[in-house]
Parts: sequence; C-alpha cells; structure tokens
Amino acid sequence: MTPLIRYVALQVPGFLIVLILLMHARDQDWISGSTVVLVLAVLVFKDVVLYPFYKRAMQPGYTDMVARLHGERAWVVNTLDPEGQVKLKGEIWNAKSIHRELIEAGSWVRVSGHRGLQLHVQRCHD
Repeated sequence: MTPLIRYVALQVPGFLIVLILLMHARDQDWISGSTVVLVLAVLVFKDVVLYPFYKRAMQPGYTDMVARLHGERAWVVNTLDPEGQVKLKGEIWNAKSIHRELIEAGSWVRVSGHRGLQLHVQRCHD
C-alpha cells in the first residue's frame, strides 16, 4: 500500500465524523452551508500540508534503530541452533544464524540483517 493511500485511509474516519457532525449542525440551523464547506476545505488543506511529513516519517531509513546494528559484532550467549541469543552493546537480543548453522555460546557473530527485533547473524571470521 502506498503512503498516500495509507494516509488517506487514516484520515477518512475522522473526516466522516466531522462531516456527520457538520451536517447535523447545518440541519439544526446552527451553522450555514458555507461554514460546512469552509471547515471541510480546512481539513483537506491540513491533510495536503501534513502529508509530506507523514510520507517522510513512513519511509525506511536511518530512523530504524535495529537497522543501525547491521555490521556490528555480537557475542553468542545461548547457542544458535539456528536460533538463540546474542549480547550486543550490553543488551540481549534474539538472533538467528542466516546459514542455519550451529554457532556455540561464546562465539563471535556479525549482524547482517534483522526481521522485526530478531537479529540475523553469521559467524565472524575476523
């Protein structure tokens, strides 16, 4: 799903609630039809202005904290067979050997990727 479609889908429920409330207020003669149009135009304008910020925030990039660990060395705490745990920068992480090999506790591995919060690692040869 593209960021634009996702953004519009997130805005639709609020827009519909405001529309229903505005139409009720107009039917009760609390506000005029031109006020309804003005409020809806302001809501659409707000979405047009804020969309670039939303799009930038949703793009993968340097904001992914786990991705910053790629290339780092970690120490195997619990044997990877192929899954186990490693210690990296003082924290214990769930990890998986990308080559599905057994890596004994006490070995060094290098982070080569991740899926969610599970690190994908391979044995260090340096």
